[in-house]
Amino acid sequence: MHRTFQRWVALGLFDRLWALVQQLCEELDGCDWSWQAADTSMGKARSGGTSSVPIPTDRAKPGVKRSLLVEADGGPLAVVVAGANVPDAYLLAATIEAVVLERPPAEAGWSAQHLCLDRGYDTPIGWRVCLEHGYVPHIARIRDARPSGPKGHRARRWVVERSLAWLSKCRALLIRWDKKASNYLGLLKLACALLWFRRYHRLAGLRWFLSNVGPTGLAWVPRAHGRGLVTARLRHATIGGRPSARGGVSVAMWGQLTRRSCGQGRRIAGA
Repeated sequence: MHRTFQRWVALGLFDRLWALVQQLCEELDGCDWSWQAADTSMGKARSGGTSSVPIPTDRAKPGVKRSLLVEADGGPLAVVVAGANVPDAYLLAATIEAVVLERPPAEAGWSAQHLCLDRGYDTPIGWRVCLEHGYVPHIARIRDARPSGPKGHRARRWVVERSLAWLSKCRALLIRWDKKASNYLGLLKLACALLWFRRYHRLAGLRWFLSNVGPTGLAWVPRAHGRGLVTARLRHATIGGRPSARGGVSVAMWGQLTRRSCGQGRRIAGA
C-alpha cells in the first residue's frame, strides 16, 4: 500500500484529481477567483524526515509548515510544505505558483484578483511577489494602528483560517508522521481534493433540487438560514440515480469522477 501511494504521488495523481474536482465546481459557478487569501500553519513532525526543522516556538521540536492559498469561499487553490522556521513571505511565491488550475487571465473577462494577507507578509518580499503575480495586495500593516473609520471591504481573510482548521481535523495531517515531505504533501492534496468534492456534492444536489422542485420551493426560506434549510432538504436527495447516504459522499459519484479523464481539464497547471 505504501509503495502504491508513493507511485501515485510520483505520477501526480492527487494534483490531477484535485484539478478535476475543482474544475467541476468551477463549471457550477462554485469557484470565485476574484478574492483570494493565503496563510500558513505549523505542525509537529514526530518522525522528522525531510523538510522538518526545529519549531522556534515549541522548544525546538521538529516541525513542518503548511502554506495554503484559497479562493473567496475557502476552496484550496494551492498548498506547499516547508520547514517550520521559514518565514511566511518566503513561501508566498512558491504557493502562488503551485496552483493546480491556471489562474484565469484578466483579459478573458475576469475581474481583478485581490490577495488578502496578514502582517506576516508585510515585507518587501511579500509586496513584490503580489505585484509580480498580478494581484491587488491587501496586506495588514505591522506598525499601523487599526483604522477607526469604516472599512473599505468586508472581512475576507478568515476563510483561509477556516480551511486550515478543516485540514487540521485530519489526524494524518495534524501531526506529520511521514518521513518524506512528498508523501505528506500528497496527503494534503488529497484532503484538498476532498474539500472540493464536498462542495461539488452540495452544488450538484442543489442543481438537482432546483431542476426537480423548482425555484418556487425556495421562496419561503429566510435568507439568513437558507443554506441550512436547503441542506436539510437535500439530505435524502437522489444523486446520479441513487440516493445519497444522508448527505454524505456518494460512492457512485466518486467513482464517476475518478474514471473521468484528467486530460480533459480546462486549465490543469503543468499538464
